[in-house]
Amino acid sequence: MTFIFCLRILNKIINHFFQILDKFFMSSSKIYMFHDIIENGDCSTKLYTVNSSNLEMFFLGLLNDNKSAKNLYEICKVTNINKKFFSVTFDDAYESIYKLAYPILKKYQIPFTIFMSTSFINIPGYLTVDQLKELALDDLCIIGSHGVNHIYFRQLSDNMVLEQFNVSKNILEEITGKEVVAFAFPFGSFVSCSLKNIKLLSKTDYEIGFSTIPSGLIWPLFKVRNFLPRINVTENFIIKSKYI
Repeated sequence: MTFIFCLRILNKIINHFFQILDKFFMSSSKIYMFHDIIENGDCSTKLYTVNSSNLEMFFLGLLNDNKSAKNLYEICKVTNINKKFFSVTFDDAYESIYKLAYPILKKYQIPFTIFMSTSFINIPGYLTVDQLKELALDDLCIIGSHGVNHIYFRQLSDNMVLEQFNVSKNILEEITGKEVVAFAFPFGSFVSCSLKNIKLLSKTDYEIGFSTIPSGLIWPLFKVRNFLPRINVTENFIIKSKYI
């Protein structure tokens, strides 16, 4: 318990440090992370929910700022992160992504990535096999892995971590018929992930990995392609942005 408490304190310090670095470097390139979407109602007090109308306004604001939307394949090849671009990712694969976010992304031709924990497939409220197949057919969409189970990887043995990487990849590739090259660590912090976990990802066939470190793509983080930062977009985040 004491060890986890210390890790949480360290995680807060690390996140704060990179937020300061992000402001110092004035990073214009960002990877945004979304979770659940609702159509109506107030979700400003829900950390992982965004209203669909505000979501559309947020995307429009980014595009009006002349920021280009890139998919993860393009980010893998990026050498100049000072150019204005953004990337859209979704964690946990809620069904609302298909029903509410996808039509907006399709309307504005914004590429996006969905990170799916395979144990969630076909569970009520999450994406079904048929929805995954349909999304994967669209060139705008990349399906990435979020592991088999949405758990702290730090608590697993090396063999169990590799199993989470490889089994989820195989399941998703069988469903979509496409190679799965991207992985997002569940929870994505230094509390939930160890440095060993991150290093193990580099020994797999994944080309890129993601954390939840709340920063833009500044050079100190962009060099570590197995644990790239992402900014969690909440309703409060959008309301406080200049786009609403």
